[in-house]
Amino acid sequence: MAHHQKHECDACNILPNLDLKFLLHHGPLVVQRIAGRERLLGPAVNLTHRLLKNSVSAQTGRRGYLFTTDQAAEQLGLSQEIGVRHEEDYADVGSVSGTVIGLDAVDPRLANP
Repeated sequence: MAHHQKHECDACNILPNLDLKFLLHHGPLVVQRIAGRERLLGPAVNLTHRLLKNSVSAQTGRRGYLFTTDQAAEQLGLSQEIGVRHEEDYADVGSVSGTVIGLDAVDPRLANP
C-alpha cells in the first residue's frame, strides 16, 4: 500500500542523504545455534563489526563504498589496484589494511538498465 501523504518526519528528510557501506573480510568463525537462530562468532566476526565503525569516509571523502580487507582480497584473488588503499589501527589487533572502492565507481551502464 503506497503512502502519498506529504509529511516532514526526520527519517524521510535524511533518506536522500544516506549511502551504503559494505565490508568484506575473511577469517575463521564458528556457527553456533543460540535461541533457535544461527549466529556467527569468533575474532573475524568481532573485527568485522569493529571495521564498520571506521575512518574511511573521513580519510577518503567517500560516503558509499566497499572496504575489502587484504585477507578477503587475497582469498578472492582481487587486485589491490581496483581502489584506494586504506588502513585502520586497533590497539589489540594491530593494523588492518585493505582497499576502498567507491560505489560511484560502478560501471555507469549498470546504473540505468
